[in-house]
Parts: sequence; structure tokens; C-alpha cells
Amino acid sequence: MQPEFIFMLTLDDRTVPDARERLAELGDARVPVVGFKDVGLPFDDLRGLAREIRATGRRTALEVVSLDAASELRSAASALDLGVDYLLGGTRAEQVVPLLAGSGIGYYPFCGRIEGHPSRLCGSLSEIVDSAARLSAIEGVDGLDLLAYRWDGDGAILAAAVAAASPKPVIAAGSIDRPSRIEALAHAGVAAFTVGTAAFLRRFPASGASLRSQIDAILRINEETGMEISRAMIDDAARRIAERIRRTPVIEVGDIARSGSDVFLKLESLQHSGSFKARGAFNTLLSGTAPEAGVIAASGGNHGAAVAYACQQLGMPVEIFVPEISSPVKQRRLREFGAIVHVVPGTYVDALAASELRRAETGATSVHAYDLPAVVAGQGTVGKEIAAQVEDVDTVLVAVGGAGLIGGVASWFRGDVKVIGVEPVSCRSLAAALEAGHPVDVDVGGLAVDALGARRVGDIGYDAASHYVDRVITLADDEIARAQVELWRSFRIAAEPGAAAAFAPLLTGAYTPARGERVCVLICGGNADLSTLAAA
Repeated sequence: MQPEFIFMLTLDDRTVPDARERLAELGDARVPVVGFKDVGLPFDDLRGLAREIRATGRRTALEVVSLDAASELRSAASALDLGVDYLLGGTRAEQVVPLLAGSGIGYYPFCGRIEGHPSRLCGSLSEIVDSAARLSAIEGVDGLDLLAYRWDGDGAILAAAVAAASPKPVIAAGSIDRPSRIEALAHAGVAAFTVGTAAFLRRFPASGASLRSQIDAILRINEETGMEISRAMIDDAARRIAERIRRTPVIEVGDIARSGSDVFLKLESLQHSGSFKARGAFNTLLSGTAPEAGVIAASGGNHGAAVAYACQQLGMPVEIFVPEISSPVKQRRLREFGAIVHVVPGTYVDALAASELRRAETGATSVHAYDLPAVVAGQGTVGKEIAAQVEDVDTVLVAVGGAGLIGGVASWFRGDVKVIGVEPVSCRSLAAALEAGHPVDVDVGGLAVDALGARRVGDIGYDAASHYVDRVITLADDEIARAQVELWRSFRIAAEPGAAAAFAPLLTGAYTPARGERVCVLICGGNADLSTLAAA
């Protein structure tokens, strides 16, 4: 999902003296939020400026760059008088939150240690991430303001680490002055970014020299960083990985749903490393050159196994970070593929944050489990194969975790075939995102949590699902367990719970195909606990 663009009427961290005239230059540009700083203009002028911004139908933001306590608290109090929608910046959250209580103003303080004017972000990556986690835990803090490119290290790595560590939205601000930084921030997962000085200094390639030309250029760049996965990207991925992955079989199993339909199973459980994840891993690693430091990934198990297997085949060193909830079976597989395995307390998001810290230390390449274009395009090759193997397929059932697989499959079919997501009721990240209109954090747990326990779906998968997924079905753990047993008893297919989830709606009646409907169930992983199946 594209981050939101916030235009700041500021130059060198001060509100420009002709802010009202500059605001008029925006015209009908699709800028949803316009902001200003707490320094540069008298308060009465800021009040009039805020009023004029609101009159254009836009939201308003005040960013605090004053460093001393008295000035910061005075600026925070002035946000109430100005009636702004957002208060950004500042470093004294515990004192500001009570001032804003009940006001409806969104509060996004700076994370990390701020020094100087223009503001600079100081501290190590781990210190800034710790600060982000601490601030996010404060009730009344709605998100974070991150000076990613005012830090001495890699701003994109920092943004990704903070976004992973914080359950609340992150706004990136400061020195976002070139297209590559906007693109990097989009892939890092920030919710919004601000541009002020760079637009006034005409840093972006534009068709003219006016401020409006700069704004249009920034909007265009942001739109071009969109997360859409095209069929051409999936075709390219299929060619790239053809010699590295298996074209897994499809078997016909008859009218399982007892509705006069034809049901097929696509057995990605027979893929290298035991799941569809090998496709995205190989596509990502073959799309670029890995540094000598090797590869890093965070995974509940299957993605890690796929990356470890791909690295073993390609001769690349690899470290995998797994949450403590991942199964011992999957951890053992990682080590068999030659990976160094780090077990991290918590869930996938905690493992991801730890992996980003390690990446910053080593310079290794990071392969995201589900929110990277090359990963999603690789997973989309499953959809391409289904289209070739199941003639006139009408419907595809896909289990959902972080939404990389369903995002890729849906991006291939693009509404020509009905794609239905299936989630455990205890891990309903995509269903919750579609209800909210954007990815949101959910609590995760239950039988399939090690494979489907993404606390928040990826932006790429969500974008595809919002356009091309017909619906999402949620099921109880006992229904998924029943499907796992049925696959083993009836077909001797060893499917892990997360993979069996896609089969369950046909058994429970949660999805009843029409007479003559041709349904393909994607059995996405076979890394099952065999002792469970032996007892079935």
C-alpha cells in the first residue's frame, strides 16, 4: 500500500514566511495533508494558515521541532487552539499525552534522541528501535515520527526496523529529497512521509520549475512505487525460477463437497523445502546479487526453510530468525539446510525486527516472508501453473497468512477466476484488513499459527486482495484439524494445518460450490508433524 504524502510548508525546519501564497499554488493537487512547523511564523499567522488549509478540504499537521521543554509543551498546547488533525514530533510524550487527551488530535512523537536544528536523529539502530517500541506502548500515542534520513546510518533499514517493531503507524520525515528514498520508504512499510524543503529547492525531477510541478512529481513518484504485481512480473519470475523449482502435480479428487462440483488439489506440499515458499525465495535471490555477508530472513518456518534451501543450492550463507512459536520440526529442517537459526521470543513481527537489526550490523540481504514484490511475484507462479493444469478452473481456495501467496495467485488471475482466502478465526489478518480498509494488527494463535500467524498482512498482498479476492472464509481450529486428517486418510497427503485450512471449507460447508463448478484447492505446505498424522 502506498504511503500517504504529507506536504510541509517548511524550509530548513521552519515554516516559510509566504506559506499562504505557497498553499494557494497547490491548487487541486491530490495532497491529503498539509503541515507546518512550530517555528517560523507568529502563532496568529499559523492559526490563519491552519484555517485556510482546512478550507481546501485537507487535513492539517503541526510538527514540533523546538527542543526545550517549555517551548515543546507550549507548541503542544497550541495544537489544540489551532485545531490541527495531527501533532508530529517532540520528545516528551508522557507530558504531551495528558494535554491532548480527548481532543481527537493524532499524536506522533519523535522516536530516538533528537539533537540540533535542523533536527538530527542520534543513537544506534537498536536504541532507536527500543525507543519506538517504548513509545508505541504509551496509550495516547497514535504513531511515530521518524527522522529516518536524518540519521547517520541507512535510513531505509532504520525505517523497516522501526515499522516492524511498532504496532502503530510510522511517519517518515526529514531529508526525503529524491525518488529512491520515497520508493525505499514505501517498501519499508511506513504509513506516510513528509516533504518540505526538497520541494521548495526543486530536488525532484519535474516538468517545470514551479512548486506545483514538484508536488505533481512527488505524487507521481509515490504512485509509481505502488505494490501491484502484474502478470508480466509473474511470467518473468516463472522463467527465472523454472530450473530451480518443481512444477507440482494437480490431482482430481471428485465431488468432495457433494454439490455436483469437480475438485482438484494443487500439491505444493511436494515443492522443494516442503512448501510454495521456494518459488518466492528463488525469484528474490536470482533477481539480484547477494553481498558477501549473505542472506537473512525472518520466518515462522516455511519461508525460512525455502530461503535456507535456496541459499544452499546457490552457495550463499544464510541466517534465519524464527519466533519461538515455530514448530521444532521446521526449526530442524532449517538447520538441515545449513542455516544458522536464531529463535526469538514472541511472534513473527518480533523475529522480523531482530532480523532487521542483524541486517544492519552485517550488511546481509534481507528476504521478507511475504511483503516483497519479487517474493509475491514468485508465489504468483502457482496461479500461472493452476491455470495451465486445471482447464476452465472457476475457483481457487488459498490459505492466508501474510497474504503473499494469495496476493500472487490473485494477481495472476486478476478477477478472471474466483479466488477465495481461508484463515483460522484465531489468525484473521486479511479478513480484518479488508473490513478496516487497510492492514491492521490482530492477535494470533491457534493450531496453524506457526504458518499462518502473521499479525498483519503485507501491503502488497492486501492491495491484490482488495482488488481480486472474492471473499475470506474463517474457520475454527477443529475444522482445520479435521481437514488435515481427511487429507491424510483419504489421499495420503501429508499437509500441515496451515495448508489443510484451504481444504476445510469444502468439508464444513463454509463454501459449497455450484453444480459443475471446477474448484482447485491449493495445498500449500507439507511440513507436517508426522506423529500427529500417525495417530489419525
